Amino acid sequence: MLSFQHGSNRKTKCYIITIGDTEAYVSYTTVIAIRSPRGRGRLDNSWGPTTGRHINEMGLRDWPVVTRTELDRLAEPPAPRSIKDAL
Repeated sequence: MLSFQHGSNRKTKCYIITIGDTEAYVSYTTVIAIRSPRGRGRLDNSWGPTTGRHINEMGLRDWPVVTRTELDRLAEPPAPRSIKDAL
């Protein structure tokens, strides 16, 4: 499944992009959170009050805060369970 939706009821630039079973939460043009089969996490708000509002409006406030490297790992496809799954 592929979808693109606004992450807020306000007229603002936050989005939720779904590709398969992975969701990317975006503030302006920056991915600030990921939910995938590997788990979920968000970056700490180092940008300012508008991104803070986006975090709250998209329901991310209580998500685990992770590093950029950890967030990137959440977006990776899961490792195959067996060699048969990899083929």
